[in-house]
Amino acid sequence: FTKKDFSVANKEIERSIKYYETAFLKQHEEDELQESDIKYDNKEILFSGIEYVESYTTTKQKNILTKNNYDLVPYIADFFPKNVNKLSFYCEFYNTNKILGDSTDFLVKYYIESTAKNKNNKNLGFQRQKAKSINVLFASLNIEKLYSGNYNFVIEIVDKKNKILATKKAFFQRSNPIKYNPEDLRKIDISKTFVDGVSADSLRLYLDYLYPIANINERQFVKNQIDNADTLMMKKFFYNFWIKRNPLNPDEDWAVYLKQVYKVNSNYSTQIKKGYLSDRGRVFLQYGAPNDINESKFSPSTYPYEIWHYYKIGNQTNRRFVFYNPNIVGNDYELLHSDAQGEVYLANWKLYLDKRNTPIYDHSQTEEKNKHWGEEIDENFKK
Repeated sequence: FTKKDFSVANKEIERSIKYYETAFLKQHEEDELQESDIKYDNKEILFSGIEYVESYTTTKQKNILTKNNYDLVPYIADFFPKNVNKLSFYCEFYNTNKILGDSTDFLVKYYIESTAKNKNNKNLGFQRQKAKSINVLFASLNIEKLYSGNYNFVIEIVDKKNKILATKKAFFQRSNPIKYNPEDLRKIDISKTFVDGVSADSLRLYLDYLYPIANINERQFVKNQIDNADTLMMKKFFYNFWIKRNPLNPDEDWAVYLKQVYKVNSNYSTQIKKGYLSDRGRVFLQYGAPNDINESKFSPSTYPYEIWHYYKIGNQTNRRFVFYNPNIVGNDYELLHSDAQGEVYLANWKLYLDKRNTPIYDHSQTEEKNKHWGEEIDENFKK
């Protein structure tokens, strides 16, 4: 894998790309000409891309990896497994001198936030810099204790009045099954908090309500505590869960979330499953209400389905979720496909909807045999 950066002018450009593929002992070459209209405002603070860095050394002789007197080996994935405990990054930003004036002091903040609710994580750093035509941020964050989940790495340019002038985000995933330490939870004081007077029965139900927004480690801890029936530990965990998400007013976030749980239970429950445990309920609670919902319940050729459209999820735009009901009757819709990061992705999802025209075992197809209904699905997906 080779990554190369180019400086381009503020105008229309053409890119000629050659693809080389070697498979089944045959070599394939393909040319592609792409046109792009490069538009940016030189009167604004602009960013390069955020580049994750695998390793770096001081430059001895300038080469294609050289940036700011370092040779940077890029970390080409946006997935950080348990054995990677440091997130190193490089980013350039431009025109701070035009906005603030030459050599004016400003602050660069960088941190990690959860994509689910854009909640800041404790991983935080900052640098004081002076305005110039090109500024560089090259630093690292310790992610050893960052548990599994989907995150944004965020950079903010902040002036002396603490006003955010510009922001840049980059998505990444973390796999790090950190275990909760019961000894740490026992130290938490819950007296006179919103969980102090909650009954054991209500507490077990409330803990189960956390399933859609809890990470895999929190889910396992909840299961263990419910099985052990340790009411005090359950209260401490529940309080800690919300105070991590809103240190100042954890009870407010819980109250808002509980109203949303009641809403999905009303809309998506079946006789055997509560709405918060359904796929639609989970997505609603994790990402909020969609901006648009396109439904198709009575098509003669497809299962009943819904397509949820989110204009924005974290730093992602125009993301969709396709739910379908393979049982045809009832209210239990399963998540079939989504183009959101970290969600199930199924390239031939339209075939699964086309129940009458898709051979039972031939899911290698990528096109519907009934073109009319395929076009209707496409229209609903793009709405």
